[in-house]
Amino acid sequence: MKNAQKISLLIGAFLLVLFLGALFWITPSDPQESLKKPVVSELTEIQMGYIPVPQPLFIAKEKKFFEEEGIHVNLVEFPNANANLEAMVRGDVHGSGSIAYFTLFPFELKSPGFLTTFVSGYETKEKSWSQLIVKKDRAIKEPKDFRGKKIAMRAGLSSKIQADAVFKGMGLDLSTLTYVQVNPDLLISTFSNPEVDAFLDIQPFGTILLNQQLGELFADHPRADYIMDPYPLAAGVLTRDFVLKHPEETKRFVKAIEKAIDFIETNEADSRQIYTSYLKLDADVANKMPLFQNVKLKDLDRSAIESLVTWAFDYELIEKKPNLQTFFLEQ
Repeated sequence: MKNAQKISLLIGAFLLVLFLGALFWITPSDPQESLKKPVVSELTEIQMGYIPVPQPLFIAKEKKFFEEEGIHVNLVEFPNANANLEAMVRGDVHGSGSIAYFTLFPFELKSPGFLTTFVSGYETKEKSWSQLIVKKDRAIKEPKDFRGKKIAMRAGLSSKIQADAVFKGMGLDLSTLTYVQVNPDLLISTFSNPEVDAFLDIQPFGTILLNQQLGELFADHPRADYIMDPYPLAAGVLTRDFVLKHPEETKRFVKAIEKAIDFIETNEADSRQIYTSYLKLDADVANKMPLFQNVKLKDLDRSAIESLVTWAFDYELIEKKPNLQTFFLEQ
């Protein structure tokens, strides 16, 4: 009996030692340590969407600024901004290099806080991006001459809203105008149609039309002329989910983009060459087309973007003002 009791005590002691040992190994030395670590997920490559317009994303990729910051970025082309946004919602890509504000504002109203801005682009009277071009035989010399005319532009809500903004800024009744909205690859041929009188859109299409002598310039920077100067054009965006899960990669990504902006400012010819490759442009068009102003996050004039929201709301171009409190990436 005594031997049996002794064996039971030894087994109990052995099991207690195993339990305490296991508890020691699974308990962190600092009980607060697990609370200090951010919740992140595995990331091997940042997936960035883009539409075919010049943007710092191309420069950062081609000049290996992403690699310098220790991150891998894959670029995914989309035919338009809406397709890029849909891919972000599905989780197929983490962001976009450039989407027009008048596409982002309605999206922000539907999905508040889903996106955050890391770079912005502006049109000014010194640096244009949009152009208003008319056919030479249509006798369009002043704003009132656009009444009853057909204007070609890319398909999409953003193109329409921005055209409305320009023509309202001219003092025109929008009911007197007809918009012909088509996919980007059909813009040039659409303008050539005898029924179309004018073109209002962005680069490189305006430069292509002028290069082929298909029309003449009515306004070189219509958004800055008739809406506001500077005019906030577009922004590069990331999903907030990505930013929260990958704060370190976000910092490195933004740093690479800012290196690209500096490169564009000091190496315009080389930047145009890169755009030629990514956008499949004729070299002459790439060298002639205007380039809009890229602005780093720390230099972003938030008041100008808020003014654009107010302006659009006052002119009934948007039904409601989006809350921009979380719209900008906090550094």
